[in-house]
Amino acid sequence: MKTNVYGRPEPVCDLDLRLQAILEDAARRARPARRVVAEENRLRLGAVPDRCFLIDPLDGTVPFLHGSATYSIAICQVDAGRPAQSLVDLPGYGLRLAAAPGVLRVSGSPQALPWYGPRAVLTGPGRSGPLQALLERTAPGRYTVREVPTTSVKLVLVALGRAAAAVRLPAPGSPAVAPWDHAAAAMVLHAAGGRFAGAAGKRPAPARPTTLTGWLATAPGCAPPLGIGALLVPRTGRRTPR
Repeated sequence: MKTNVYGRPEPVCDLDLRLQAILEDAARRARPARRVVAEENRLRLGAVPDRCFLIDPLDGTVPFLHGSATYSIAICQVDAGRPAQSLVDLPGYGLRLAAAPGVLRVSGSPQALPWYGPRAVLTGPGRSGPLQALLERTAPGRYTVREVPTTSVKLVLVALGRAAAAVRLPAPGSPAVAPWDHAAAAMVLHAAGGRFAGAAGKRPAPARPTTLTGWLATAPGCAPPLGIGALLVPRTGRRTPR
């Protein structure tokens, strides 16, 4: 276990640390003058530098430890405060995605990913009840909520059209989503023609990566689920209006 940047206990395994060491070393060799912001061994989270690599060596440690394929390795290059290119590797599905503005390269078969369908809205484990209730009020019978762990995996599923949308609703006492959790996969989604945003459609990708308490991702060609955007909060420290 470790204490994360929000002061909460969180699982960490040897693979997290080994992968981070490998990625940090590769990033510093490739761009010695560029800062590296990585998840492990970080005690606090400040603003993302204008020029850096954002690294999440193992997004989805808990699913990985339970033998699930829903984990990823993600790195995002930030230039002038905005994502410039990113790489998301999903070893459990034999899939790798490289993104730059307007360009998405996919290695492996997207058919290896689970198919949830054009009416599916993804959310994290234990979060489906409030979201399903909200969608039943705003769009009765239109959507089915499915629980999928790991932010980056949900974003890739949406980017490749395996689901219509993915949502994280803010919840009291719930930890925020750090920039390294979403930056690389949000760029994949944007390159595919989808959208990733915080509050009410503001701050669409590719904007400066920041900590989020809520977000909404929509697949290419899909409209956002009704009633979701107004509940999202773009930054830590703001509360959902009542």
